[in-house]
Amino acid sequence: MRHRNGLRKLNRTSSHRLAMLRNMTVSLL
Repeated sequence: MRHRNGLRKLNRTSSHRLAMLRNMTVSLL
């Protein structure tokens, strides 16, 4: 919801990036 403007370009990339970030965080933890 922070990159509401970027949503136009990363329509479905946001979901993929969020999942990747979450996986990275879990791996780091």
